[in-house]
Amino acid sequence: MRRLVGVLLAGLIACGGGTAAPVPDSGIEGLMLIGPTCPVEPVGQDCDDRPYAGEVRIIDVSSGEVVATARSSDDGRFRVALAPGSYRLEPVAASGGLPFGKAIDVVVRAHTYEDVTVSFDSGIR
Repeated sequence: MRRLVGVLLAGLIACGGGTAAPVPDSGIEGLMLIGPTCPVEPVGQDCDDRPYAGEVRIIDVSSGEVVATARSSDDGRFRVALAPGSYRLEPVAASGGLPFGKAIDVVVRAHTYEDVTVSFDSGIR
């Protein structure tokens, strides 16, 4: 029995043991905002950009491949673990093209989460 357990353990170790790749301790985190929120900024009314539950594609600049998609929560916050490297965040427009956003280039350094703000244009004018 002891020998059987030893053989099984050796087989698991040789096959990688089924362990997943470690999650990097670096990446991006931030806030997605949408604005303008008023067609005209009236006196005494808050028309600041607001948190937005949006989505961005994360592209590895060196390969051109989409490596992740980040979705923010209702408070606009998001966080994605990524290996160190250069990335492009491309906001995903909703159906009909609005809201839309401009791409952002981000360099992720080892052991750090880079803070970014992704701005979506509501199209209100």
